[in-house]
Amino acid sequence: MKLFRPKPEPSSIPQTTPQAWPPLEAAIPTPSPIPVAEPEIEPVVPAEEPGLVLIGDEPLQEPEPAPVAKPAAKKPAKKKAAPKKKLPPWVDPEGRVCPQTHPVKGKLSSMIFQVPGNFAYERTTPDRCYKSTDDAEEDGLRPAKR
Repeated sequence: MKLFRPKPEPSSIPQTTPQAWPPLEAAIPTPSPIPVAEPEIEPVVPAEEPGLVLIGDEPLQEPEPAPVAKPAAKKPAKKKAAPKKKLPPWVDPEGRVCPQTHPVKGKLSSMIFQVPGNFAYERTTPDRCYKSTDDAEEDGLRPAKR
């Protein structure tokens, strides 16, 4: 509809005069700093015992108790066997190929694993090779959808 309307005559358009910007507010002066009295600090007194610091008359930490002589003739305690290190359930791939002992290909960027026979198994470049799907799921990966 705007296209078919005739243009108004220049005399009918109200003429407005441009208004000037309002003046800026005057800057507020910042107050001068307030003087603060210096705190009273007692000098640090070196203690007779190493590691113990005295300020005034009170120690900052409790002194360590004197070592007590242990009774002799006790049998030495049996040493516990060191826990066996659990090896990760995955191995590093050799290029795009996983060893036959670990056929499941895991991709860490997508957190998806491929099993032999999947659509993209052959073209997947694995980051890790797993022994089973359970091992891959325990490591936080999910199975591929196709």
